[in-house]
Amino acid sequence: MPTTCKVEFENSPRKIVYSGQLLKGTCEIAFRVPKTLHGIYIRLKGSAYVQWKQGKRVITGQETYIDELKYFVGGPRDEIHLQPGTYNYAFEFKMSESLPSSIEGRCGRISYSAHVVFDSPGWTDKKFHIPFHVLNPISLNENLPLRQPVIVDKEQSIQPFYMVCCDSELTNVSARIPVAGYAPGQTINISVTCNNNSSQPFYKFTAELLKEVTFYRHAGSSHDREEKSCIAKGMSSEGCEPKQVKTVGVSVDIPATVPSDIIHSNIVKIRYMLRVFGITPLLFNSTKLIIPITIGTFIVRGGIPAKTDHPDYLNVPTIPIGVDNVISKQPSASISEID
Repeated sequence: MPTTCKVEFENSPRKIVYSGQLLKGTCEIAFRVPKTLHGIYIRLKGSAYVQWKQGKRVITGQETYIDELKYFVGGPRDEIHLQPGTYNYAFEFKMSESLPSSIEGRCGRISYSAHVVFDSPGWTDKKFHIPFHVLNPISLNENLPLRQPVIVDKEQSIQPFYMVCCDSELTNVSARIPVAGYAPGQTINISVTCNNNSSQPFYKFTAELLKEVTFYRHAGSSHDREEKSCIAKGMSSEGCEPKQVKTVGVSVDIPATVPSDIIHSNIVKIRYMLRVFGITPLLFNSTKLIIPITIGTFIVRGGIPAKTDHPDYLNVPTIPIGVDNVISKQPSASISEID
């Protein structure tokens, strides 16, 4: 029978840890044969790695956020003898408040893992690898601008229908959201006002919630790659006829996703924005508005309620489980084996 190792995080069966948290856990190791070791330790590691091709060059970058170890038993210069049996150890680490959230993309990732290591004299160290997920919680109530409404408007020249040689007609479209900060589980209610002075109708208005992740080679680097994806969308039930002023609503439900973060990592930045479209018969006449927003983990008090049954949702971070690749790729079990 191989040696087994089972690691559990206190109050976190899905192994989700928050920046600034005191991480406590247990490690259960079962030996089937006697072991002679320097010691057994657990090591937490967290880093970002980016890579992409630029012409014939391969651009890479790396940044380390945590690298700490603690011995359960023994030490680097000790010699201990362990008999077959089951051994239980406890551990705790104070997680830095500056740890960025875990994320994975095509050009890079931020990832964290725990390694239980048998420090063996004269032999290759035996290791157990346990990935975990970090969230850097963002309270939207601590930043006054995030509690304020946001209004973006655009005046655009509309060419008459099938008469591109004629004079254009001015149309104004504005979009308003109640606050600038939201959390997963909430609904963004967008109010779109159209002052349609043209001879063309606006068939409908759509809104997309975009996640933009930018990867850099290093802090201040001019080498970067941007990955933008639509994670949610909504559509109005009506449009705006020619020579009409009308306000319509568009709603977008925010799925589970990592928080905005442009501070804690120098090489991976996470932003969100709403992209609002006004669709006309001629696509080149369609109107586009961009509204930057912040996705946090504590919702704005007095703002739009989130879709949750948790009675203390205003006081605890939301947990975006099962959406980002870095979570869905984690093993469900915490038991590893070696020969």
